[in-house]
Amino acid sequence: MQADGSARLKLAVIIDGGAVQRFALDALDAIEGADEITVFSCTNTRMSRQALRHGAYYALNLLSVRNRLTRSVPVESGTKRIARRIEFESGYDGAWQVLPPAIVDELNKCGFDVILKFGMGLLRVPSEAELPVPILSYHHGDPDKYRGRPAGFWEMVEGAPVVGQVVQVIGNRLDAGRIVAYAETKTFPWSYRATLLEAFRHSPLIINQAIRNAIARNYLPKPCMGRNWRLPSNAAVLGFGARMGSHPRGGFAYGAALEKAWSVSRAPVAGDALPKLVTGGDFPHRRNGARWEPTAGYSFYADPFYSRDLKAVLVEALDARSSRGAILAVSRHRTPSGDRGARPPVLPLHCGHRRPRDHPSGKARAGRPRASIRWKARNCGSTAS
Repeated sequence: MQADGSARLKLAVIIDGGAVQRFALDALDAIEGADEITVFSCTNTRMSRQALRHGAYYALNLLSVRNRLTRSVPVESGTKRIARRIEFESGYDGAWQVLPPAIVDELNKCGFDVILKFGMGLLRVPSEAELPVPILSYHHGDPDKYRGRPAGFWEMVEGAPVVGQVVQVIGNRLDAGRIVAYAETKTFPWSYRATLLEAFRHSPLIINQAIRNAIARNYLPKPCMGRNWRLPSNAAVLGFGARMGSHPRGGFAYGAALEKAWSVSRAPVAGDALPKLVTGGDFPHRRNGARWEPTAGYSFYADPFYSRDLKAVLVEALDARSSRGAILAVSRHRTPSGDRGARPPVLPLHCGHRRPRDHPSGKARAGRPRASIRWKARNCGSTAS
């Protein structure tokens, strides 16, 4: 029981080979009302490849799709306790995998509230009479426009400003299940990798809404009639690369493979230079400044902003483990260990300023702003069946 007297959630998680993608583990860690999970691990999932037809996409996949948030990690490395682990071999019906009857029985008799599918490929879902427990799965794409795969690719090809993502109660029609959570993240036309990282790092934010709605049988009245996209041909990938290469903010290799990592530096400014700095933004060149190294556990700092109350510079810091942002108050002086002192996150929001100033000390702190996030979380309206 929880502190408010409500029952703890009972969760089953379907995975492959004892591992999940990093964003999926972050989603599991973010689930409220559950301290443990039961793991059903499939041991024979296979993915077919057509190297001649899709070779260029597989190369792009290595550069962009495979990133720190899609990398496989052991499921036990998360914060949820593993109550039981059950391994099984799936059956196959053409390209679709089938749960063995013994696994369906086990899922039925254990009283799970929901089943989270973070592994296997296309899955033949048992009928509600056979398995009434909803099976939830993420799809990174607006199902009214972009069913199928790969995530974010066709949105960028068509110049869409956002990538949709859903958690759905899956059925036996590809990416056309009943929607229990929906959101959008910004696309970066010059970087497929940055677009995907933006989408996957925000995925855990909708998992609790999805579970609540699935249990209550509240479904978003959102159409799922979009085109079923498939892996792009070699020609489509080359055209995609050419468009990214012509973008003014980056070339193909840069946009496909790299993610921006901002830095914050501190440089001395003479008193007679302050007027130009304040009125014209005439900042010292970055080679004259000293870069502030991130505190242990963070990948980089960005968007500095001076706080008079805290007598410190607020920076946005990217948590190296969770890939989530936090606002830290960074002291202006070095600690005895040589590292910059950093207090815990102090603000639950994003704040940034391109040219923050600290007049009394005669110091200027300058940083480059991170691209803004567009995030929409849609709450359920009417119930649809």
